[in-house]
Amino acid sequence: MANKDNNLVQAYIELNKFCQNGDYDRALKASVLQIAPNEQKAFHCKVVCFIQLHNFKEALSILCNPKNASLANDLYFEKAYVQYRLNCPKDALQTVDNAPELTPVLKELRAQILYRLEQYQECYSLYRDIVKNTTDEYEDERKANMAAVVSNMAALNPFDENTYELTYNAGSTLAMKGKYGDALPVLKRAEQKCSESVIDDGGTEEEAKEEAAIIR
Repeated sequence: MANKDNNLVQAYIELNKFCQNGDYDRALKASVLQIAPNEQKAFHCKVVCFIQLHNFKEALSILCNPKNASLANDLYFEKAYVQYRLNCPKDALQTVDNAPELTPVLKELRAQILYRLEQYQECYSLYRDIVKNTTDEYEDERKANMAAVVSNMAALNPFDENTYELTYNAGSTLAMKGKYGDALPVLKRAEQKCSESVIDDGGTEEEAKEEAAIIR
């Protein structure tokens, strides 16, 4: 028994080495996947290897195989991600929504799926929540994604005022058409909404003024 456990430990060490080196083809052939195919950790590694190799069809195949139901039971993110990459956003959204908890990584993926489905208003609200409650090295990328959402919302309805960005776009559109009298109150509303948005997100009055100054 001790010898078997030792062999399993060594097999996992081998697998970890391949993964750290980015050698996912060799990782898929690692002995641990042969001697412990029914271990959840080994199964998860196999799924991740297929994802890293961009073999999304194979990853989805083993995730959806009834024989692997118990092993794949908690891998909501991995399943939703491969569905998303295989351009099945509706299936991906259903998988995310079936998860018992909307974890941070699932929340980020859900925002991307909503964008793909052109559900821009819900996508925008989710990105705002993520930006408000997350601080890491991806902050600028999230803000860029949120700006892309706003741009698409504005393109669909140039005079939508659901967000301060859209209100600003609506005012700018009126100004570009020479309707300055109509544009001014809209831009004023954008400035007010901007300040309120910063305060709602936990910012100070000074920060709100600085952010609104860009609109002014």
